[in-house]
Amino acid sequence: MTDELRERVAVLMLSILPFYHKKIFRSGPCATWVQAAQYRVLWVLKRKGILPMSELGNQLYISKSYMSTLVDLLIRDGYVERIPDTRDRRVINIILPRPSSNTSSVRVWSTDRISKPSSPT
Repeated sequence: MTDELRERVAVLMLSILPFYHKKIFRSGPCATWVQAAQYRVLWVLKRKGILPMSELGNQLYISKSYMSTLVDLLIRDGYVERIPDTRDRRVINIILPRPSSNTSSVRVWSTDRISKPSSPT
């Protein structure tokens, strides 16, 4: 495919994007039933390791109340764990759990894929 043809195809594809915006960029749960904000939380935890909930919310510009909701959903599904801080009992740290024999392979795969960019096919 020539560069001119590739550019023309790209322009045509971008021109129809507004017609399919709601189908492509839906804000609800994706194929894995995890919200985009939950993926962002997992991505930050994958990069930074253990973080206090307040710091995690600050880095993602998420309110404390919504951060609690996101973390509760991630805990329910087994993606993260709450760990009390040993020095300050008011601080709640959030961490990705270590894979174990009872951890679903889908959870391990999805948290491993967070830091790897998807390759174009």
